[in-house]
Amino acid sequence: MRKGQGGTADYLVASCANCGMINIMPRGRTDGQQCADCGGGPLIPLGFGILHKKPCSSLQVQIEADTRDIDRAMAKVKELQVELENTNRMMQEIGEKL
Repeated sequence: MRKGQGGTADYLVASCANCGMINIMPRGRTDGQQCADCGGGPLIPLGFGILHKKPCSSLQVQIEADTRDIDRAMAKVKELQVELENTNRMMQEIGEKL
């Protein structure tokens, strides 16, 4: 646990009795506070908390995929390309003879 003033966490976590919103405020300034959302209260203390100083700014995801089907499909595409090129060449030869 992170130590702050008085050997405890730096923030107080409270719930607004009026709207239910959670409020987090510095521990030294909790008296007389109103809800930051509705402006009412009273604020019911839930316990102490610690704010994270460095929020997560990136996320890494690793995906494993079986590419054998893709490899087979690419091989068929290459075969088809060769066949189409052969057919195109034959059609051009026929067109030249006519």
